[in-house]
Amino acid sequence: MRISPSQVNSFLLNRGWIRNSIAAFPNTIVFTHRLFPDRQLFLPENESAQDYSDAVEIIINKLASIESKSFAFIAAQLESNNSEIASNSADSMSLRILKTVEYSETIPLSLANAAISNSEIMLLAGSCTAENPSRYFRRIDNKISNEIYNRAVFNHTRRGSFIMSISCTVAGAGEQLGLGFSEDSNDWTKCRRAFVAIYRSVEKLSTAILAGEISSFTEELLTAKEPVVSSNFCEALADLVAKDTGGGINFDFEWSPYIALPKDIRKGKSIFIDHTMTEDLYILSEALKPKQAALNNVFIGTVEALNGDVSISGEREGLVEFSILLKDGQKIRASANLNIEQYKLADHAHIGGAQYVSIEGILNPRARVWQFDSVKSFKLSIG
Repeated sequence: MRISPSQVNSFLLNRGWIRNSIAAFPNTIVFTHRLFPDRQLFLPENESAQDYSDAVEIIINKLASIESKSFAFIAAQLESNNSEIASNSADSMSLRILKTVEYSETIPLSLANAAISNSEIMLLAGSCTAENPSRYFRRIDNKISNEIYNRAVFNHTRRGSFIMSISCTVAGAGEQLGLGFSEDSNDWTKCRRAFVAIYRSVEKLSTAILAGEISSFTEELLTAKEPVVSSNFCEALADLVAKDTGGGINFDFEWSPYIALPKDIRKGKSIFIDHTMTEDLYILSEALKPKQAALNNVFIGTVEALNGDVSISGEREGLVEFSILLKDGQKIRASANLNIEQYKLADHAHIGGAQYVSIEGILNPRARVWQFDSVKSFKLSIG
């Protein structure tokens, strides 16, 4: 059995072993583990070393003894390290988009975009909840959540089932694994904490809504010191199921065996979020946000949709939807009722593509789309 040093190296790192260079052992990599301070694994740096095969066999024997597995089991995992262990070393979340038309071969492009963008928000929000639980996060792109995001990979979808899978290796740079021996969350890596937080968020939301207990669940979150669900997560999930999914979203989770799961997580359990849950999710998201006063200012944004009606004069006026960038960097959707002249400018900006507009007025926060109560002035923005 000829296995390259790099393959053995990645195999051991995925199991929480740390590389060391010790002067007493030239041309040899020495691996240590914090849970087994009296054990060391020795691997020659070059496959051409005379005792290389013997060294690999000794490593397999030691791992089999430490992990209480057979030699054949460890050897098979090591040989398939490039594929099987890559998945074994990662936690995964899959979103299956269920459609009313069972054999449809397509989904709307807008839904595919929503699935990716809102899954990104759920991953970042879950990571924030894992590290510092809060009902609402002003920003979800911090140092730790970005580290999880940058390590996450988008897996292949499967024909006809529209499954989007996201995986993240449970151990990042400088992190050690406990080989699954500890259920203490203090021993979990950042990735495991994030995926557990995402699982608990989806599971708690589904359970509360299906049981008709969303009101009591909201009160529980509002008084909790460490809320298990954030407003950001609820809104992203609501935005996703609010799209034309037909049946809803089925969540499945796969867990790396290298870290023990807490008792409240059932392996193999699917969690279903029905599109009829959308309203409850938006209401909960709004309830968890800090109360924000109406903003009276000049706002810059782009025209996203024209939903006006034909007036008595034969020209259009009415509802227009915008994408507005607030001063704190937050991007929100907002709508306003425009008169005929303002509507013409909005139409011109919309046809022109990314033409910015300037809106002066009172902007009121809302669950999904913020609302301008009054528009004092509306004009095209230069530059």
